Amino acid sequence: MLIGIDARELEGKPHGVGRVLSNLLGNWASTHQSHKFILYFRNKVPDLDFLNCPHFEKKLLPLPRLINRGRIWEQMVLPSYIKRDGIDVFLSPAYVIPLL
Repeated sequence: MLIGIDARELEGKPHGVGRVLSNLLGNWASTHQSHKFILYFRNKVPDLDFLNCPHFEKKLLPLPRLINRGRIWEQMVLPSYIKRDGIDVFLSPAYVIPLL
């Protein structure tokens, strides 16, 4: 299964949802090796050891600085990559999913 994850909550110091996501991914790095995960980042890919897992693919999807707004990224940029990558299941731990 190909699982896409909005991983923006890992950018910077994780709080709340970011901690939950960090713990999930840390666990999945060693236990869900039959699945492939694509982790989508908006501004930077953090340097976290568990992200180096071979079944985690990291994609940085930046926007030009003048239009670098979260809603534009999650509603326009992210959905095009989800479709292009052929994601089977999408996890959005930050409470917002793309409308399309």
